[in-house]
Amino acid sequence: MFGSSATVTSGPGRPPSAVVVQAPGSNVGLEEMQSRRDVKIMAAQTSKQNLAASLLPVVFVCVCIVFIFVVYVQYHCVPLLSAPHDATASAHDQERRRQGMLHFVLVNLCTILLLVCYCKCIFVHPGTIPESDPTWNYSPSPNAQIAAQVSEQKASGDRRHCKWCTKYKPDRCHHCRACQMCVLRMDHHCPWVYNCIGFGNHKYFVLVLLYAMLDCNFIAFTMLDDCKSAVDWATQATLGCLLLAETLAALLGLMVTVFLSFHIWLMLKGMTTIEFCEKSKTANYNSSVWSRGLYGNVRAVLGDNELLWLLPVSPPKGDGMNFSSSESTALQRDLEVGRRVRTTKPKGPKRRGRAIGDDVILIAGETKAAAEFEVEQQHGLSQLERAQQGQTMWFSNITEDAGGVANGMSAQLEKLDFSKLFDK
Repeated sequence: MFGSSATVTSGPGRPPSAVVVQAPGSNVGLEEMQSRRDVKIMAAQTSKQNLAASLLPVVFVCVCIVFIFVVYVQYHCVPLLSAPHDATASAHDQERRRQGMLHFVLVNLCTILLLVCYCKCIFVHPGTIPESDPTWNYSPSPNAQIAAQVSEQKASGDRRHCKWCTKYKPDRCHHCRACQMCVLRMDHHCPWVYNCIGFGNHKYFVLVLLYAMLDCNFIAFTMLDDCKSAVDWATQATLGCLLLAETLAALLGLMVTVFLSFHIWLMLKGMTTIEFCEKSKTANYNSSVWSRGLYGNVRAVLGDNELLWLLPVSPPKGDGMNFSSSESTALQRDLEVGRRVRTTKPKGPKRRGRAIGDDVILIAGETKAAAEFEVEQQHGLSQLERAQQGQTMWFSNITEDAGGVANGMSAQLEKLDFSKLFDK
């Protein structure tokens, strides 16, 4: 109609909405497709580059483990195991052979456990919010079922939610931008394992530090004499390998020992690294509301079976979303002890100023506290809030009792005739 024609192209399987209309002499459609293809190629290349850069720390750790192990076995264990062991061997040679066998077994055991824990720390998922449970999906209106299960809230009192995952956050859950997901009981993101440390692999991370500390320190101490004696007989290449392995083992052993000590302290306190960093600027940085005591805190990380604590098996039970608060339990216990003390009658002579009405007030106060506690429990208040409010009621009831006793004493004093006393 307008002196130009249009070509409608469609291919097999192309939906009607995907029909491309190309006008003769115009390459707008082809240029747009080419630009999109270029963007996808650049994104893929960037992703590969980021992946390669993220894997460099993991490769470095593996190279260090293999290099130190090979040098130790080649220049320390093999010479000891090569000592004569026949009937004509001296006592010194037999002792050197036994020492070499012991060192060889110990270093192999520690290295194997270290590699197994390191692989599990990399490949075991730390845990995230389940996608199959729609109750965790973020919505403007609060969800009563989830609100009754979480204790942590924002400063405004709203429930915590993740703006990237569009989900409500369970207690102790945080979003990791490197992993692009919310991690349950997140400790930190570790580039050395290319993974987050969370509820699912926290035990393996602690065991990695433990076996790395044992392995590096053991090699550094036992190979020190070999480095001293190698100055007289070894070639430059052999001496360089020995000195490099000894230096790496000593430095890594020192750093890992400090790091392990810090994480053991966190484990005994029932805290994660993120929780410690959040509290480091406050006075109560060395305590946690999630603490279960020393034994309970260790079980929460290393598992329920004490015999398997040092083995990369039997992780802690649970879903990583529900935790008990020790602070609310302690407040409830103090509240119950205070109520027992308040209701116990004191020993000694009976106070004249106490009337029957005071007992009625005490009983009424107990009934009122029990009724209010029941109402709070029905409304789904948290244990900490109930304990705090109950403690407030306890102090108010004590004040009422003291007021009643004072009124009774005043009434008795008014009945006394002080004029007779002065006449005498």
